[in-house]
Amino acid sequence: MKALVVDDDPAARYLLKRVLTRDFNYAVVEAEDGLEALSLLEQHHFSVVLMDVRMPLMDGIETLQQIRNSSKHAGLHVVLTTSQKEEAIVRSAVALGVSDYLLKTSDTPVFLGRLSRALKSRPTTDQPRARPASSQTAAPIGQDGVLLIIDGDADFRHFFSTVFQTKCKTQEAKTVAQALKLCQGQMPTVVFIGDDVGIMTRESFVKKAREDTRMATAKFVAVVAKSQVADANPNGLYDLVVARSFVPDVFFRQVSHLFEAETFLKRFVESHPSSRLSLITATEQVFGMMIAEEVAAAASPVPLLSSGEAPAGVCLPLQVPSDGVTLTLSLRASAQTSRLVTARMIGAEPADVPDEDANCGLLEIANVIGGRLQNNLNEHGLPTQIGLPRALDATEAGETWERPDTLVLTFAFEQGTPTFEVALQVKPT
Repeated sequence: MKALVVDDDPAARYLLKRVLTRDFNYAVVEAEDGLEALSLLEQHHFSVVLMDVRMPLMDGIETLQQIRNSSKHAGLHVVLTTSQKEEAIVRSAVALGVSDYLLKTSDTPVFLGRLSRALKSRPTTDQPRARPASSQTAAPIGQDGVLLIIDGDADFRHFFSTVFQTKCKTQEAKTVAQALKLCQGQMPTVVFIGDDVGIMTRESFVKKAREDTRMATAKFVAVVAKSQVADANPNGLYDLVVARSFVPDVFFRQVSHLFEAETFLKRFVESHPSSRLSLITATEQVFGMMIAEEVAAAASPVPLLSSGEAPAGVCLPLQVPSDGVTLTLSLRASAQTSRLVTARMIGAEPADVPDEDANCGLLEIANVIGGRLQNNLNEHGLPTQIGLPRALDATEAGETWERPDTLVLTFAFEQGTPTFEVALQVKPT
């Protein structure tokens, strides 16, 4: 893989080149400014561009704009780096579809962690594809449903059967060849397929199965390593891609919607499989951009409020006319966490933030996350109109978010204990 490092500071280029070659195995080409970078882009193929914001002749934002205006490089992975966070620049970068925005820091482990995430968060190629009409209105999996797991790891097959044995019937196959024999008897409702499945590959099996009219209503789920989820479904071959895990709650949560009644949320997630991952990535990146705070989606439930704490929240509408739905992005946290986010954003102490401004940080972050989701949907042929963010009143912020039309994710700060929730509600327009 080849990376282009663009910075007018030779020392900064040297440090990035050293890290990229030593820790990430990239071949690195250097440029001193945006003009030189554009020239190099015409001569070489790069997997990623890491570019300083402030440079002479052509700065990072201007260069990013030229890259996004080019049909050849519009989807290129571009990471901006800067020594200072400036809200106006962050907004401009997000509007242009920047892949990530890194703050330069002398704290090497922190910077390496942020850089590692930026390099792994490649844009997904979530291509909506036509599905058989039967799968659009498929009933939830019930006790009579049959789940087939194809995986070379006996321990994972046993884990899988244990997770689902109380919900429906399960079958196991070590290889695709064994699975084909099982399918001659009882047809599975959903087929889960790992990587190690014998001579016949997972992709070949699914293509062959989709040609079989008897399996027209079956769903196919690829089970891959967490780091491979974003890139595992470039051609829309699978109905769903999930991360391999031996933690029951973590694994089941990824497929729980298959056991639920049809909703606009379920239909939207199935039609756009990367939507959940896009929401997680956008949230993690925007918190890093806006307040230089590392956050991550919690693998298991984390308490949002301590006893006696009051909730605070904001929401933002996004209309997707082509799908006939309105998405509502919401953020909810304790009032204390909301005030902390605002303080970090303006460089103040939480005690110095006026009560009337306590939600301003969440409002700004919701707006930027919404912008990233809008860019993602637009890139995949879904023109999206974004509305204005607003604060939730006390009743709305205090409501339970476990509704059938809402995807709820819990995030936790990596340093310290604050948590917050991000929700995506899908309703007909």
